This record gives sequence, structure tokens and C-alpha cells, in this order.
Amino acid sequence: MPPQHRFLASRLQSYVCRACLSKSKVTLRQQPQWLSRNATNGRGPLRSTEASQQIDQEPDVRYFEEAPDGTRVEIDMLKDFEKQIQAYEKDAGKSIEDLLGPVDFEGLLNAHGELEPLDRIEHESMAALDKETEELEALVERLENTGLSSLSAEDSVKLREELLKLGTTDESTPSETVPNTNRSFAPRLKDVKVSTQVRSFTPRLKGVKVDLIPLELFDQRHRVHIHRLNQALIRSKISGTRSPVRRPLSTTPKDIWKQYLLARNALRLKPHAIPPQAWKILWDKIAAMQGRGMDKMLRIKILGEDIVSAGVQLDPPRKLLYIESIFISGDRNIAFKEWEGAEQLQNDQSYLQIYCQLGVWMFSQTGDIIRATRAAERYLNGSQDPSRFRILLPIIQASLNSKEKYSIQFAWALYIRMRSNLGSQITMKDYDAVTLMFLTANQPDLALGAFTDMMLTGRQSAAEQDSTAQYKMVVGLDQFNSIAIQKREFNWENSRTLAKLPYKFNNRFFFGSWIKKLIGEGKLDAAKQVFDLMQSRRIKPDSKHMNGLIGAWFRQGTDNTRVLAEDMAWKMIQARIEFVNSREVSYNLSSPLHVVESRGLRDSKVLTLTPSATPETFAILIEQYRRRQKPELIVDLLNALRSARVCPSTYFMNQLLLCDSRAHHQGWAWDTYFMLSRETGVRPDFDTYGILWKLMKGAYGNTFKQPGSFTTCRRLFADMVERAGKEGFPRDIYDLIISSFSLALDQTGTAVALRAMQRYFGVYPDDGTARTIVLQLARLGLTDDSGDKPKRFNLRSPEANQRIDNVTRILEGFYDQRKEVLAQQGVVFEELDGDAKAEELLLLLSDLLRYVSQARIAAEQRHSYNATTASQTAAEQMGVPDCVPWVAHNKGEIDLV
Repeated sequence: MPPQHRFLASRLQSYVCRACLSKSKVTLRQQPQWLSRNATNGRGPLRSTEASQQIDQEPDVRYFEEAPDGTRVEIDMLKDFEKQIQAYEKDAGKSIEDLLGPVDFEGLLNAHGELEPLDRIEHESMAALDKETEELEALVERLENTGLSSLSAEDSVKLREELLKLGTTDESTPSETVPNTNRSFAPRLKDVKVSTQVRSFTPRLKGVKVDLIPLELFDQRHRVHIHRLNQALIRSKISGTRSPVRRPLSTTPKDIWKQYLLARNALRLKPHAIPPQAWKILWDKIAAMQGRGMDKMLRIKILGEDIVSAGVQLDPPRKLLYIESIFISGDRNIAFKEWEGAEQLQNDQSYLQIYCQLGVWMFSQTGDIIRATRAAERYLNGSQDPSRFRILLPIIQASLNSKEKYSIQFAWALYIRMRSNLGSQITMKDYDAVTLMFLTANQPDLALGAFTDMMLTGRQSAAEQDSTAQYKMVVGLDQFNSIAIQKREFNWENSRTLAKLPYKFNNRFFFGSWIKKLIGEGKLDAAKQVFDLMQSRRIKPDSKHMNGLIGAWFRQGTDNTRVLAEDMAWKMIQARIEFVNSREVSYNLSSPLHVVESRGLRDSKVLTLTPSATPETFAILIEQYRRRQKPELIVDLLNALRSARVCPSTYFMNQLLLCDSRAHHQGWAWDTYFMLSRETGVRPDFDTYGILWKLMKGAYGNTFKQPGSFTTCRRLFADMVERAGKEGFPRDIYDLIISSFSLALDQTGTAVALRAMQRYFGVYPDDGTARTIVLQLARLGLTDDSGDKPKRFNLRSPEANQRIDNVTRILEGFYDQRKEVLAQQGVVFEELDGDAKAEELLLLLSDLLRYVSQARIAAEQRHSYNATTASQTAAEQMGVPDCVPWVAHNKGEIDLV
């Protein structure tokens, strides 16, 4: 057992008495071998000497303490002390007991009363804290007189050092108050004397008056925790005072609560010893915590109980918070009793409003509608403020949750009163809350009535068509100033009689706006109920709104919503297929027609009015199937697309291309694009070409060979120039195009693409473009040991670095020549900016590509073919004949710059 006293614990916390060590020796009782569990419990008789010696060994007891950074540090003090004793016994040839006699450590540590040395240590610690407080008070007074603005740089440094010194000497370290442990304890403990004097501790700071908990009223073993709680209270009080100095002594509510819990058992023994100011500081700190979660409310409940048990009366704000904490913590009956017994709150008009609101909320939470209504009546009496009628919202919710008879009628009657009294002050937030309540309670017709009231707001016909007017006609009441409900208000049963929809709202667009609003708020279950309400009223939804609901279900990501989304989407596809098939059926009816009476047939047939699928419906499904890697479902969807005769959208085509891209089928992707864009007329967008150029780059990047199953860079570029828009050309597609031409080793096509994208899309090359082109040219003619082109261009190899340096030097030569030409024209290259500077970079890259292209043509000895001819041919193939980058300066002569 470790020492119990605080000051001994700081140095002897690794001490373990012999009694505890002897108890830790485990003696295993041997069981008879005939017990069946010996085969599994591993407690059979020990057979080896080694095992017996292992049991006789004393267990290794380790102690840990927490470092300032929160890590656990093992204390090896006891081991070092035992090693010193063993070494001394070995040298002297005698044990410590033989030299000093038996020493009862446990008796000394558990002795009643106080130890004189320990009292001296505590006295020194208290004096040091008093000295620290006086220094801080003097420093604060000096700064308040001088002001921080007048301090020099040297004085500021000194001030910082003093503050840090005060902050680090909060408590005396164990090394300052306890003697060195290397000395023997036994001779000193023999002369220990008992002292009964106790010194009180009450620090005071200027401008800060704190009544602390007196230490002398508590036992010695409790004073350490109470002392630390006093320190926490002082620090919190200092941190709350105004001063030009930012004090380093600050305590968070969490720290204060921790110290209070450690001292709580002692404080509960003598609750009257705690001054009221200490309770006030504790309450204010705990109540100031963020949020109103369970953890915070439980702390307030515990603290409030201790304050009440101490005979201290809580003021109204604290009393209300205390009652709320009791209710949230689960003791609802106690909370009701405290609420009803709070006579001070009932008679105080300044807190009556909050008092009644708390009662309405608590009773509504428990479903006690009668008591909640009484509290609401008391809240509304004597006030002419219409906004107070919002207190009926929790009672409406409680009524809808109730299973009692007429609970729905009661809730609707309260809504009519709230709306009538709020008048023009009712907001969309109020309508949203009411409609969601009735939808959740499976009362869609009443929810429709509240939504209709919101849509009628500000219209002249509202006085005749809103729910209040219809309610007056049904129940025969004209005044709703009181919340008392009359019996005749419970006589209606069909909710549609109270929520008749105006003729102009009886269409799919009105309901669609409601569904769209609920989807935006994330209320998908409520949106589904509105769809069901449309079915019951025989209104066919709009495909656009249902597509939005399907997409929202998929985005929610649960299994239930996924099933709902797929079921709704395929129902819409089936409705579209049935519509297409119905147009192809020819009805051959003989005339004249005769009406024949039929008996025994059903008067009505349950029919779900499902809208037909649109291209967006197919696009949503194919995106989901692509992400979930369901190729068999994609095939079924494509078959359904043909049967439904729906022209696919651009988004649908892009999803198909992504499917082929994921499957690494470049040929399929091009066939899909060509079929949908050329045969069915789907117009591609930049997302489409982004996918295709990415596939192009991947096709060339694998083997540096032209992919036979895919198209060429020039053909794809011509298609893009022809069919893509001119605005909003993305930079990433620009980089993909240059990379694809570079991987294809098409210098002429690269030059044409640079000029064409500048002229058609207004995009210039940048430093990244230049780097790509330099790497393209550095790869020319590169082969591996076997004579084949390598799949990767190793940038770290010496050969690659040499090739890059060569190309860079050629580019620098063109750069120097261009600077001279501009200088002759009076233009400084470094002063160019914007498009002018970008144009110069384009010309430099074009000249570099022309130089390499002409060198390749010359090496092939094609005398009738040159760079100008090559650029003209490439420009025509790429669909931009007006973007020839290389033009001959003289007839029959090519200037190579």
C-alpha cells in the first residue's frame, strides 16, 4: 500500500510495504487429478523445480506518474532504493533489521495526527504561494499605473520573463520540499514528532476578493484536494477580471470540475463550510460550457444538488437551469416536483415567461398534454404579444405523437389558433415545422392544408380559401383567442373536409414544388408521403420532380433508399415502354358501338400514376450501375433504352464512356461515342472530350504506338473543333491534348494544335506545356538494349538528362534570337506581359517543333516534302486549315530560323 500523505507520496510513491508484497505472492492450491477441469484450466500440480522457483519469485510492482505532456512515465525509484539497501547489506554482512531493529513503516504512515516535518513543509508551501500572490498583485498594480503602451522593448522582455516566472512557480516542486531520497529514511523516522497546529490559507489580490473554503475544518487527508480547488477558484476569478495584462493563470471549466470531483466527498461532509461565493464561481464556470449536451447537464445537476443540500438557495436563472438538468438527466418526476414547487419563479413576472416555457417543454416531452396546455394558458394570459402563441408548437407535436382519441383534432385546433393569432407574424419556418409534424404523424391531408396556407400567404383569396376559413365553416367558430378547445371541434373525422385544395393548386406543379422543397431540406420520407398523397388525389407527378427524388434517394446511400430509387426508376421506364407500345397498337373496332351493362365488376381499380422515364432517368441509373460495377444491369438498361425509344442525353453518353474507360476498352468507347453522337444526334460537351482525350493519352502512353482500336489524335481534334462549344474551354483538356500529341510523337500536329487552340478557344501555352514538349522531343529516337522503344522515359538516367539538356539549349538559342529580333523592333522581351508574352512562348515552341520536324524530314531524304507542306496537311486533317503554323518566307525555300 503506498503512503497516504501527500508530501510523502511525492517522493515515496513507489514504496510498497512488505505486507502488500506478501499478499501479492500467489499460492496455487493443487487440485485432485480426478477433476475433469484440470485438463483445461492449467492448474495441475507443478512438476519441475524451475516452475516452482518461478512461483516463489516476488511480482514486479511498477508505478507510473503522468508527465506534463500527458505521457505515462515509469518510476524506478523503488528499484534504485532496494539496490542500495542490498549493496549495503552485502558490504556490512548484516541486514537493515539487524542494524536498526524492526521499523514499522506501515504504522508510521497510518498513524493518526500530523507529522511535524510535514506540517513544516506545508507551511513553507503556503508561504511560497502567499509570496507569489503578493508579487502578482504588485506587478498588476505597477502595470495598471504605467500602461503597456509606454513600455520599451527592454521592459517588455523583462515583463515577459516575470510573467513566465510566476506561471512556472505555481506549485512547489517535490524536489524543493522533500529531502533527497538517497539518504536513509529509517534513522529520521525514529525521531518523528506529532504537531497539531494548522495554518489557514486565504490569499487576496487587488481588485479580486475570493472567499475560499477554509482548510482547518477538514481532515488532513482531504486538505490537498480542497487546497487545489481553492487554487482553481482563484485562477478562474483572476482570469475573469479586467486588466491590461493577460494572466497566465487560467483554468478551464473542465479543470475546475475535475478538482471539484476530487474534493466533493469531503465537501459533502461539511457543506455549510463552503462560502456562497465559491458555489457561485463553480456554477458560473460549469454553466458557461459549450452546448447543452448530456454531459454538461449532468454536471449542473450534480452541482445543483450539492448546493441545495448545503442550504444555499438558487436564484431564478440557476433554478430554471437546475430543473432542466434534472429533467434531461432522466429524473423527470423530480423535475416536475421541483418545477411545481418553485413558488419564487411563479410569483416573479420577470422569469414567469421562461418558467412557463420550461414547463410546456417538459410536459410535452412526456406526452402530458393537459398539464402542458395549462402551462401554456398561464404563459399566454396577461400578454398581448402574438409571437407567444408559438409556444403551442411543442404541444401540437405531443398531440400528434399521442395515441389518445381526438389527438389529431386537438393538434389541428391548436394550429388554427396559432395561425390566427400570429397573423402576419407567422413565418415560413413555422409552416415548415407544422407541415413536417403532420407528415411525420401520417396526416398528409392536414399537412397539405398547412402548406396551402403558406402558398396562399399574401394573396387576396387567402381569407376565403385558407384552412382557417374552412375550419370556421366546419366547426362553426369565429374566435380563436383562447386555446381552450370546445367539444364540437372534435366532431370531424375526414381531414379532407378541412384541407380542400384550391382549383388552381390542384396540379402536379404545385405538388412538385412541395416535393422539391422537401428534397432540398433532406426530408426524403416526407417527399415520399407527398408522392403518395398525389396518388390518392389522382394527380400524376412530373418526371422531373421524380428524377430529383430518385437522385436524392441514391445520394442518401442506404439500402432502403437505394431499393426505393431503383424501384421508382424502373417503374418509370416501364411506363415509358408501355406508352411507346400503346402508340403502335391499332384498334379495329366494328361500328356502330353499343354500350352493354356489366355486373359484378369492381367499381374502382388501384392504379399507380407513374410518370414516364426521361433521358435523365436512364442517366441516373447508369451512373449508379457504373459506380457499383454492375455490367449486367447496364446491358439491361441499354435494352430498355432501345425499347423505350428515348434519345440519350449527353450525360448518359458520358456515363457510358466512363464505363468503357473503367473497363479499359478504348475501342468500345470510341464506337459508343461515334454511334451516339453521329447516329442518334447526341451533342458532346467538354466533359465528353475530357474522357476521350484521357483515353487517347492512356492508349498512346502504354506502348508509344498508335492504338489500332481507337481513333487518332488528329481525327479526335477535328471532331472536337467541329462539335464542341467555343466558351469555357478547360485547361486540363488543353494539357491532355498536348500530352497526347507528344506521346504520339507528332510534332507537326502539336504545332497545329497550339495555334488552333489559341485561335478557336483563346488558350495559350504555359510553362507546363513547354515542359511537355521538351520531354516529347527528348524521347525522339530513344531505344533500349533490344532496339525497341521503352515504355517509360526514365528521367533519372544520365542519357535522359543529356537529351533534355540538348533540347533545352536549342530552345534557349531560339529565345536569344527572338530577343534580338524584338530588340531591333524596339521591344524589350522582359517587359512583355499578358497575351503578348504568351504569344512569344507559342512562337518559340512552334519554332522548336519546326526545327525538329524539318530535321526528321531531311533525314528521310524526302526532297519534295518539307515542314510547310507537313503543317498544311496536318491542319486540314485536324479541321483547322486556317491554322498552318509554318509558312515559307520565299518561294521554294524553307527558312529554318
